[in-house]
Amino acid sequence: MLKFVHDVAMSDYADVLYATTSLNRLVIGRTPEFEFTKDVISVEYFSHTQLFRFEYFESVNRHDWSQECGPADAYGILVKLLRLKRWCPVPRVGGRELSR
Repeated sequence: MLKFVHDVAMSDYADVLYATTSLNRLVIGRTPEFEFTKDVISVEYFSHTQLFRFEYFESVNRHDWSQECGPADAYGILVKLLRLKRWCPVPRVGGRELSR
């Protein structure tokens, strides 16, 4: 989880994401003051299986998306979700999309 958080903090998305922790979860929102149950991304890391679980909650009673992956794919999954939900513009350099 530490490497994942570091990758996000060093990314082009760091300035437009806001995060906090809740027990063993990283909860990411779009504004500095967000609700834990509405329009958030929840990221958990399970050390016993070495898997990340990403979940997107549109509202309290609506769970819209989830995916599990290994540590090597975690940052890419977050970027995929950010683009899917149009939370962040796609970083571009010289007219080409940046990739990690």
